[in-house]
Amino acid sequence: MEIIDIHTHLGAIRSSGRGLRGWVHVSVDDLLDYMDACGISIAVVLPIQKVKGIGEDLWLTEDVLRACRSHPDRLIPFCVVDPLAGDAGKKVEAYAKAGCGGFGEHRVPLPVSHPANLALYSVCQDLGMPLLIEIGDLYNFDFDAFVEVTSRFPKLTFIAHGPGWWREISAVSDKTRQYPSGPVVRGGGVEKALSERRNLFADISATSGYNALSRDTLFSKEFVERFSNRLMFGTDFPGIDLNGLQDGPNMRHISLLRELGVSDRSMEKILSGNASSILGI
Repeated sequence: MEIIDIHTHLGAIRSSGRGLRGWVHVSVDDLLDYMDACGISIAVVLPIQKVKGIGEDLWLTEDVLRACRSHPDRLIPFCVVDPLAGDAGKKVEAYAKAGCGGFGEHRVPLPVSHPANLALYSVCQDLGMPLLIEIGDLYNFDFDAFVEVTSRFPKLTFIAHGPGWWREISAVSDKTRQYPSGPVVRGGGVEKALSERRNLFADISATSGYNALSRDTLFSKEFVERFSNRLMFGTDFPGIDLNGLQDGPNMRHISLLRELGVSDRSMEKILSGNASSILGI
């Protein structure tokens, strides 16, 4: 079964994990080795807009484009720009012409409905570029505003990610915690949004996605089957998989799907089918 990872990065990230402390630098070869070890055929490589004070130094769009051009059969570049820059729209258009297959990871310290963000969504919609966005307490904040935004841009494919998105999987949402635990109460915001917004997808990457699907496995099995055509596999490499660089591949997201007993048909959609359709592969 083909596997597409919708969420990877290149560059440097600060780690405090077992055996890997301090800055960990991840090269194109590291990513390809990781993909080979995990059986991943294609990866989307996401640049990050620089934000002061964040403990990482992940690559900008130009770096990602150069890396992906050397492996066009395996790596798909996305792009990012500062939405507050006066030429943001023109930059996105230029990146699309240069070969970027989407926009993201969109992670800026602005409200999700800020006018600059709205202008950016409009450009992406006009270009037909899917937009992968992190919803959090510091980035693109406000879950309810995000869901409303997806209705304002019905022809734009949104791919949601992050703690501010995934904690809303439960109808009882603890907004004081990034990674809530315990049983999921049905009828949460994520269920409602995925049911009502046909242009909205979600990637299961990082700790946020893994936590959401592992905290209540009885709920998750039914949830994953019901929304298998709206979910996409991702890892957030190297963030959640730093130990994989040292100790071998960490396939926790795929392992969780298998532990949930996800059907073969649903697994195919999540691991590759949905991403293939969105990316035009």
